[in-house]
Amino acid sequence: AVSDVRAAALITQILVAAGIEVHAAKGGRLGAADLLVTDPMTRMLGSIARCRKAKRCVAIVVLGKPPKSSAARWAAVGAKSIDPPDDFEAMRSVLGEAAERAALTARKKVIP
Repeated sequence: AVSDVRAAALITQILVAAGIEVHAAKGGRLGAADLLVTDPMTRMLGSIARCRKAKRCVAIVVLGKPPKSSAARWAAVGAKSIDPPDDFEAMRSVLGEAAERAALTARKKVIP
């Protein structure tokens, strides 16, 4: 759910290099995502909150700073922000932490 095609390609490459399998969300459906990267669109918050409540969407990353009107709601779902969105080091750092968090949680689900 990242509208900037170049940023989406870079994010994909960073995640693939970290060993994460990447799929595009179709029609706003989040599926069984462990890690979600999105623009800070207020319309996504309901789906993301439901995803978190269902114990999916372990790590949520927002590309850019959420608007003041929805910043508290993004924080409530545990979203980490890449800001500024064109900062490669910030992107790598935030995505790396999110990938690690998602991987640790996945391992806990698999190993009894």
